[in-house]
Amino acid sequence: MDMKKTLIIIAALLSLSSCHFLEIEKVGKSDIETYFSEITSLEPAIYGVYSLVQPVYDKYMNMYPSLAADEIDLSATSTTWAYYYNFMRTSSDEASMLGYLWKYGYNVINNCNQIIEHAPKLREDYPHDADLVDRVVGQAYFVRALMHFELVRCYGQNYTFTSDASHLGVPIVDHVLGLTEKISRNSVSAVYKHIVSDLRTSLEKYPASYNPSQYFASPIASKALLARVYLYMEKWQEAYDMAAEVMAAKTLTSRANYVDMFCKTASVSDDEGLFRLNGYKQGRSSRSFYYYESPEGRPSEKVTSLYTADDIRASLMTYGTYGKVCMKFCTTDETTQDEMKYYNATVIRLSEVYLIHAEAAAHLGKNSEALDDVKALEARARGVDASEISFSESDVLKVIAEERIKELCFEGHRFFDLSRRHEDIERPSTTSSTVKHITYPDWRYVLPIPQVELSANENITPNPTSNE
Repeated sequence: MDMKKTLIIIAALLSLSSCHFLEIEKVGKSDIETYFSEITSLEPAIYGVYSLVQPVYDKYMNMYPSLAADEIDLSATSTTWAYYYNFMRTSSDEASMLGYLWKYGYNVINNCNQIIEHAPKLREDYPHDADLVDRVVGQAYFVRALMHFELVRCYGQNYTFTSDASHLGVPIVDHVLGLTEKISRNSVSAVYKHIVSDLRTSLEKYPASYNPSQYFASPIASKALLARVYLYMEKWQEAYDMAAEVMAAKTLTSRANYVDMFCKTASVSDDEGLFRLNGYKQGRSSRSFYYYESPEGRPSEKVTSLYTADDIRASLMTYGTYGKVCMKFCTTDETTQDEMKYYNATVIRLSEVYLIHAEAAAHLGKNSEALDDVKALEARARGVDASEISFSESDVLKVIAEERIKELCFEGHRFFDLSRRHEDIERPSTTSSTVKHITYPDWRYVLPIPQVELSANENITPNPTSNE
């Protein structure tokens, strides 16, 4: 049996969820207890978790935040995503993103909870393997935080939607659920508090000697995600401090390697990725959506109009004779069928952390420092020295917002950026969507809760279907 098949079996064994996360099957518990009786179970278990996380990004979180905002012109022939582009999704659309994201997200969380629950006994039984247990548990806390974060971003309004973040988020699942246990949606405030706690715990768990590749959760990945979470919470000092720690420990990818970072199958020497997901033989939904020969989604005018002629990033918005296409998910050096089968999804990279630091600095009154962060990215993109770039400090937040589009477009940020900044969705006049403008606040800034979940548990409150 090859490693890929082994990981799938492990992931299936650990998962107790069926069609929705509250429906717990009566079989499998004894098998799981037996599985976790040996120390050799832990590493394959966390590998299985990663294999479940990869589709969350490749299938959904790479496309949805761009599509629901203003970054994409959707093809008229696209059927899968038209409901999201036109904000026609309903709770009954369970065989699509809104149902599968809920299911996959809580499936991952449940697997993390299995690891976290069984690890203390293994640490006790195998004291010489304490570092192994701790590094796996640290990764499980990171992934659990990451999934709660994605779920609350999609199914709950932004953190500052209410003054105290008391509005409904998603259920916090911090333990392996019992057979008859029914839980409710927690407040957004509580969900974010739990996310921060999990990330802080992950940092406490990682052994001092632990320094993995970017394909595993790590201290730098936990700090980067914490910086992002604090940004969403508008905890500016915490976001500033955490981002600064990450920036001090990692360097940006060079201009010479920038395009290759996205478009080559082999990693470049100065790859700035902080956390990626190995998609080996897992499919390439993002590539299929953006594939330059017949893309479902093309870069909108809102994106392409921002680049200057000398900006290296503009070359990722076109390819050969195919016109405007997004090349961030299309490798160009594939030589074998094996290489064409997968895409390694990027969850967080250093350029985003620079922009987190910049935005936090601006809100702390450090405008000059904020613009220095932006200049570092602009200088790389345009192949000039940072001293040659100038911005007005009076427009610092606008500069940062535009830089986030130029640097992070199609990487899962735009829709949530508009939401957390309380901004309207204003699509270009060229859009084929029936929805040209949405004024913030609006019920469409969140996804409906899947009907299968609402039917299974009367404690789960649905999201509004109008602004009334």
